[in-house]
Amino acid sequence: MGFFRGNYIYDSDRYSIHGYYQDGGVTEYRVLDKISGSLKRNSRLDDINRVDGLSYLFIEDSTIYYRDTYGLVDSFGVNSGITIHSKDFLQLYQSKQNNVWIYYLICVIILLICLLIFIKMSKRNLFNSNENSLIHELKIIEKKFKNLNKNVISKEKLDELFGISHYSYETIKTKRSSLIKNLNQQSKIKIERIRKKDDKRFFNYKIS
Repeated sequence: MGFFRGNYIYDSDRYSIHGYYQDGGVTEYRVLDKISGSLKRNSRLDDINRVDGLSYLFIEDSTIYYRDTYGLVDSFGVNSGITIHSKDFLQLYQSKQNNVWIYYLICVIILLICLLIFIKMSKRNLFNSNENSLIHELKIIEKKFKNLNKNVISKEKLDELFGISHYSYETIKTKRSSLIKNLNQQSKIKIERIRKKDDKRFFNYKIS
């Protein structure tokens, strides 16, 4: 059964009649109230036979008229008889409209979750990349230290081996401290700061 449409249709300003052909020559008639959006089937409509070329069914204002094959006309109100079936399409439509925001909310939540996953994965990849880069850098420095002929070197030599001597003073200081810490924790090389014997104000670095 189609929505509102049917095999027989009669349209007026407020109401429309829809006839749906069933097996055995039976027709189910329903009245649509265009204002309330209700589509009703009642006992008075069920008493009407299927219209043909001689019989006719139509509606004016809120009165339904049926003219049989002999030309006799019967009339009754749209709300007459017992309501057998009623469906409120306007309410269903409004309910769907009211539920639209739920679908939008779900879509926004899904997008946010995907965005958070993407950010987390990006951070993890960046962290792994930085970690791998640091490990590679430490291996290069460790190899340089293994080729040293002495185990005590100056601060300037240490910065040169670290490859940081071209940075500014504060940057060199920060990077030196970080590299010493990482080497002591993640490599076989241990670096210890010791005071110079000839000038206690300055330090050398012991490599072991």
